[in-house]
This record gives sequence, C-alpha cells and structure tokens, in this order.
Amino acid sequence: MPYPVPPAADPAQIHAVLSDPTRSSDIALTGVLAEDRPTFSRLIDSARRLCGSPVGFFSVPTVERDIYIDHAGFPQTLAEQGCLYGETFCHHALRSSEPLVLGDTLALEGYRDVPTVKSLGIRAYLGVPVGLEGRLPIGSLCVVDFQPRDWDEPTVLALRELAASAARELELRATLRRLEQEREHAWDVVVHYEKTLAAVAHDLRAVLGNIDLSAQMMMRDTEPARQRVLAGQVLEATAHMSAVTADLLRHRKPLPPDAADSVVTPAARVLDAARSLLLQQADAHGIRIECAEVEPALSLAVPRADVLRVLGNLIGNAIGVMPRGGCVRIAAEARGPDRCVVTVRDDGPGFPECMGERVFEPGFQVAGQASGHHGLGLSIVRDIVQRHGGGVRVGNRPEGGAEVEVVFPRAMA
Repeated sequence: MPYPVPPAADPAQIHAVLSDPTRSSDIALTGVLAEDRPTFSRLIDSARRLCGSPVGFFSVPTVERDIYIDHAGFPQTLAEQGCLYGETFCHHALRSSEPLVLGDTLALEGYRDVPTVKSLGIRAYLGVPVGLEGRLPIGSLCVVDFQPRDWDEPTVLALRELAASAARELELRATLRRLEQEREHAWDVVVHYEKTLAAVAHDLRAVLGNIDLSAQMMMRDTEPARQRVLAGQVLEATAHMSAVTADLLRHRKPLPPDAADSVVTPAARVLDAARSLLLQQADAHGIRIECAEVEPALSLAVPRADVLRVLGNLIGNAIGVMPRGGCVRIAAEARGPDRCVVTVRDDGPGFPECMGERVFEPGFQVAGQASGHHGLGLSIVRDIVQRHGGGVRVGNRPEGGAEVEVVFPRAMA
C-alpha cells in the first residue's frame, strides 16, 4: 500500500491538535461550525461513488465531540444527532496533511480500540485532512466501510482531489470573512475619526470663546498687571488647544494598561488651570468658579490635557445652564490608594432623575435648558475617562444643582 499506517495517536497528541488556538481561529474564520456553514453534500456523494463506500462524511473534531458537517449513509440515530462524543478515527486523521488509510481496523494495533469499531462496526476508514493552506487541519473528508477494504491508489487520489475542493471552499470563506473584518475595521476607523473630530471641534469652540473674551478685555484694560493675567490665560488656552488638536492628528487609541503609570498631573494645579481656562466665560455669564483646597501631594495618572478637557466640558456645561450669580465648585480628593475623585458641583437646575445613562449619549440635551452647546460634553467626558480606566457618575445635590463625580487613576508618589 502506498500509504503506510502511522501509529495510533495517544490522547495527548490528539488533545494538542484539537486545542491548538490557531486551529480554533481557523474554524471560526471559515464559519465551518456556524449556522451558515458550507455544504459538502455533493462532494460526499461523489466520494461515495468514486470510492464505492456506503458512508461518506465531512467531520470537524473538537475537544468535546466529533461534529459531522455533512454526511450520507449514517444510521438514523447518528444522522439525527450529527456528532459523536469520545475518540473517533477522524481524531487520528488530523495529525498530518497526509491521508489516513486503514484497510482493516481490527488488524491494526491502537486503531482496533477506537469505539466506533464496536459501536458502528467500522472495518475500513479513509480520511483526507482538510484545512487552510499551511495550517493545521480543520476537519477531514472521509469514507468508511463495514468490511475490510484495499484502498488502492486511484481511490485515495480521487478522495484527495475532492478534499482539495473542500479546502478551496474553506479558503474562499476565510478570504470573504477576512475582507468583511477589514471592511468593518475600516468603518470603525472612520466612525472613530468622525467622533474624534466632533469632540475636538466642540472643545476648541469653547476654548476659542475664552480666548476671544480675554483678548477683548486686554484691549479695554490698560492696567499692566491685569493685562499680564489675561495674557497668561490666553497662553494657557492656546497650550490647551495644541494638546487637543494633537488628539486629532494621532487618531488617539485606548492606552495600554500600564501606559499611564509614568503620567503625573498634580491635582491642585490642573484644577486651577481649569478655572483659569473658563474664567472669562464664567465672568461673562455672572458665574463664579471656586476651587476647593486640594492635598498638595495628590496627583492623577492622566495627561494634563485630558483632565482639562474633562473639567472644561463639565464647567462649561454648568455655566451654560446656571442663572447669573451662581457658582461652580470643583474639588479633588483621594479615594483609596489608587483612585482620585474630581467633583464638579453647580447651582443649576440639575439632571432629570429619569434620564439615567441617556445623559451620556452624544447630542443629549435636557428639554428647556438652552445651554448653547451641542450635547456632546458628557459624551466626551465619559470617553476620555473610560479611556484611562475611570468612571463618571452624575446626580443631583440635596440642596439643589447638579453634581458630577469623575474617578481617575491616582499617580503614586
């Protein structure tokens, strides 16, 4: 016989093939076990005719069972259940890319102990592994007989050709799925870019408004000390604009878990910078911004620009809905050894209790509250905070007004 019979595989060898992650990935990629699985019925009918066998099937063994994707000639019970649990000849066929040719299973040590020899009376087996090119086999195209067979060379070659057709079908399905994944990825990139563009435009609009107000005051105020303060606010705003536009230029992606460990942003300084950034806007609306005293050593493991974007949106939202004479209060405190809570409280109308998570949806605005914004602020805040592994909670204060708590990772000294 041109195909020598290899020694029967031991359980460890079989398990190594079945549990290989690349094989599992190929099974998913080809969709061979999915609801829209490929059909091999015509190949199986051809295999039975060419090989003169009563039974033909396409098998995909897994760790738990041997699944029959298509089959013909099975006993009714096996045909209905479509799989077998435990060891089968197909497990042994997956060890290499060569056909497994067994002429008389009872005469072959190791193979005679395969359960289907007794349970189904299988005396001859011919199986050709099928998979993606250069990879572990996914399954096998097989024929069996209930009496010993001399599987001659033309018969084996015929089944190999049919198995090659099955492999081409799997390659085609894998290629189509890869193209679909690439299309979905490309779409995600476009959506991410548009979302980033909208967020950057939203934040820059607010900063430009503050620069405009500061510039107007500088032109009216002739006192040098006051002009220096206003100039400092303009410089702070332009530096923040540079950091925000950098987000757009680098198509920002989520940080790896340890990437923020080297980032240290002192809490007191960034709260003061946020106040300075929004001060002219607040003054124009008759609103005060107050910073609570912060522990000097408290720092955030988040880039300064991201904290400013969060605070800028929260403070800007509050200014937009509060009456003149109101106050925005910002604070920061440690919460345990690795977290820091930044809080923004205002004297505005608060959040409707029924809104829940809807307040974070892009474009959300409370009916009757004309803030002059586009409803992107809280959505941007949550995206930035979650990017750094934090969280956001919104609620109402018992004495009136809204309260937003932002949890950031804390930078350790």
